[in-house]
Amino acid sequence: MLKDGSDICILSYGPIMKMQIGVAEELEAKGRSVAVASAHTLKPLNEDGLSALLSRFNTVVVEEHSIHVGLGSQVKDLAWERRLDCIIHMFGIRDEFMHIFGSQTDLWQANGLSVEKITRKILVD
Repeated sequence: MLKDGSDICILSYGPIMKMQIGVAEELEAKGRSVAVASAHTLKPLNEDGLSALLSRFNTVVVEEHSIHVGLGSQVKDLAWERRLDCIIHMFGIRDEFMHIFGSQTDLWQANGLSVEKITRKILVD
């Protein structure tokens, strides 16, 4: 747990974590209490630790990987298997051929991975 909160938990890992601190700050400016947790190990997955987060928060998973075979799908599978009553929002790379070239930030932007876009989507849902 990098930052504790009470309403929403943003779960992420790797280079995109810095962006999630920005998302948390934006959400807090709008009155939400936001925790930020790092899924520092994907294999083996910390199932007990993640279950505790999912039981406590509505969770947002952000990764720079496909949401279909990455952390997001593992988190959804875990929630299903353990019958956890939670809402999970996933942000990641779309499952399609990319026609965008450029920096890591360019690819994030092309997939809706920015502080502004993620914050806006969370507030709408």
